[in-house]
Amino acid sequence: MLGPCSPDMVTDLLDDPLAPLPVRTSGIPVADLSRALVARGHRVSVTALNADVRDQTTYQGPSFEITLVPQRPTPRSRIKDQFRVERERMADVVRGQRPDLVHAHWTYEYELAAQRAAITHVTTVHDVPLSVLRHVPDAYRLARAAMAYRARLGMRRVSAVSRYTADHWRRGMLYRGPVTVIPNMLPTPFGPTLRRPCAVPTLLDVADSSPLKNISTLLDVFATVRRRIPEAQLRLVGPGLDSGSELAYRCRRRGIRGVTFLGRLDRSALRQEMDGAWLLTHLSREESCPMVVLEAHASGLPVLAGAHAGGTPDLLDDGRAGTLVDLHRGQAIAQAIIELIQNDPPSQAPGTTRWISDTFSPHKVAESYLRWYGDSG
Repeated sequence: MLGPCSPDMVTDLLDDPLAPLPVRTSGIPVADLSRALVARGHRVSVTALNADVRDQTTYQGPSFEITLVPQRPTPRSRIKDQFRVERERMADVVRGQRPDLVHAHWTYEYELAAQRAAITHVTTVHDVPLSVLRHVPDAYRLARAAMAYRARLGMRRVSAVSRYTADHWRRGMLYRGPVTVIPNMLPTPFGPTLRRPCAVPTLLDVADSSPLKNISTLLDVFATVRRRIPEAQLRLVGPGLDSGSELAYRCRRRGIRGVTFLGRLDRSALRQEMDGAWLLTHLSREESCPMVVLEAHASGLPVLAGAHAGGTPDLLDDGRAGTLVDLHRGQAIAQAIIELIQNDPPSQAPGTTRWISDTFSPHKVAESYLRWYGDSG
């Protein structure tokens, strides 16, 4: 595997899970797929970039290892040569491992490193670079889109995490090869739970402060909800959503009460937030296969999200496993939330648990990948 993966996500696969490891709490898809493949008797090696190590470091387990490759400290230093230094280091690691197959996740530095390693590889696309650039139009995203276009030329066997992502790679990115749709799997640490909703109506969103995640709209909507349900609470988790952030300042300046900015949380704390919330209000403008929705599913937390937000409707079974709303109609969003929380904590729709298990279980997704690996020769 070539892709983002934080060592703290895979301690159960290592010889010494108590060893001090760099903590990033990122790379859930790579970590969970690795875990599922190891459980089926395969040996998995992960190579990932990490900003917290100065020297290349490898942690090992019985059938698993993760090698952390240092990356330069700032996005600007890395993007000016399209991660050339990091790509060459990762390619050297992969060649030394002599794997049967390389699986590159994302279509930027990890895909280009897989191509440089010159070993049979497959690629999973996790996003749509042009859509990201449209919502966050800055020089860094422009350079990332250019990397993806460059990587496209060397991609031979491709999977995508949603129909939306596959369609946009065929159209916007002009990729002409076959694309197999295999979604992300339910996150392993989020198993079945007995939920304990808070005493008052509590909304939760896990996002960041970028325009893509649309937190400003959520705050506008919540102000309307509070006028109808004064005791309602909104809790925001993620980078750029701490109490000292610009969004928190603007929220206080507007006098919107009942909003708690929590910032980054570890997975244990996030699990507690999901156990206590009444509803996940995920108003992101566009996503390929958002992990937070899968985490909510696994926690039994009902979800409200955008009806045209990329691949998100796929995760809600086109509205049968959650509530879909038009993100351009703030009053309609507020009304939908009010109807869901005005009496008691809402429940997932009947049949949702079975559908989630049949579609996103680790067993189901891992088997889909293994078939795809076989088809890839």
